Amino acid sequence: MQLATRSLDAMAMGGIFDHLGGGFARYSTDAIWHVPHFEKMLYDNGQMVSLYAHGFQVTKNPLYADVVIKTLEFIKTEMTSPDGGFYSSINADSEDEEGKFYVWTKAEIETVIGKQAADLFIPYYQITDSGNWEHGKNVLFRKMSKEELAKEKGISTEECSRLLNESEAKLLKTRNSRERPTLDDKVLVSWNALMMKAYIDAHYALSDPAYLEAALANARFIERNFIRDNGQLWRSFSQGKAGIDAFLDDYALLARSFISLYQATYDIHWLDKARLLTEYASLNFGNNENPLFYYTSGKSEALVARKTEVADNVIPSSNSVMAEVLYLIGEYYAVDSYLVKSKDMLRVIAPHLSKNDPYYSNWASLMGLITTGPYEVAVMGKDAVAKSNEIRRSYFPTAFFMGGEKEDLPLLENKNVEGRTIIYVCRNKTCKFPEEDVERAMKQLR
Repeated sequence: MQLATRSLDAMAMGGIFDHLGGGFARYSTDAIWHVPHFEKMLYDNGQMVSLYAHGFQVTKNPLYADVVIKTLEFIKTEMTSPDGGFYSSINADSEDEEGKFYVWTKAEIETVIGKQAADLFIPYYQITDSGNWEHGKNVLFRKMSKEELAKEKGISTEECSRLLNESEAKLLKTRNSRERPTLDDKVLVSWNALMMKAYIDAHYALSDPAYLEAALANARFIERNFIRDNGQLWRSFSQGKAGIDAFLDDYALLARSFISLYQATYDIHWLDKARLLTEYASLNFGNNENPLFYYTSGKSEALVARKTEVADNVIPSSNSVMAEVLYLIGEYYAVDSYLVKSKDMLRVIAPHLSKNDPYYSNWASLMGLITTGPYEVAVMGKDAVAKSNEIRRSYFPTAFFMGGEKEDLPLLENKNVEGRTIIYVCRNKTCKFPEEDVERAMKQLR
């Protein structure tokens, strides 16, 4: 826990996070998160939002909420198309110079915000006369909290926050007048799925319905433009047209995000879509020699060799996500063959976990879920979504949720009671005492 929160704190306070405009750069060029490679990737920001949302659910640290809010504001203003798709990336360079859009001299900062405000801002963001980076330029990064700065300057935390926010707004306005880095406006299914899930996770953590609406808008955009009637996917959308046959990570990540969208809305449509994608992938990406999936479809252009991706990289490996999806779809719809397939995939990978665990973390997460046995949480009745979302303000990674007003899944049969909203906390299809009170149900989960 301490290792996780220390890493979250360091990234949130470091130069890898854009303190003015929100969002994370692609990676840090040093060991202390100070100087980033300034390119911003959609897949990084999607995963970081989910990570900080979960961090806030566990710790209630306002720093983590601030990171989520600023990052999603950045996604909304700079990386979202008018029809709900998410763009791929923003370049590191502008005017043929890496990071020029983002960095400052001390004199520039003092000119924009004034000397008095600069006396607060400059020590907070580690600004120096000679620059904390190169060529006299400064990357904004922090080593202290607002509370610590306020105490050092002898002012209230509220006043300190107000003055810093005003300075940040002025600098952002000035920055926005600079020549901007170029935007890659391709819309890729797998990366969009990561950001869709990020919005859902943020909705749970911060109880903001606008985040769920953004996820729904993205899901509808993808459904309209990428998914064919038989479940086949396009991978990319550019200049008003979809193209390129999708890869396994597109199917797996989109199916997983649709499962998350079902859990947030209890609209069975999204779970059915996830099942459709899973069925198509099972038929067209399977390997007759082992339980794992190929990265490319058997219907795609013939390759010299079809590779099988098992290790995590910048995003979780496609096979690990597919195994997770098979397990969840198998549980929701009582499809035993999917449950067996998921466990067989995990069995093939298990020997790698102890040897190369950093590259198999998503597999390890699935192993933990299956080994401990997940909670099956059914919330039935008129207020099912509201009560479910109240529970999910906290972090329950070993629980999966279902419900609504219809008994439209095997695990929901005989659970609807007229005029009441009831929470069933179950394990291995055996339920504890039904509860109407959210807090009592959460105690059963804990």
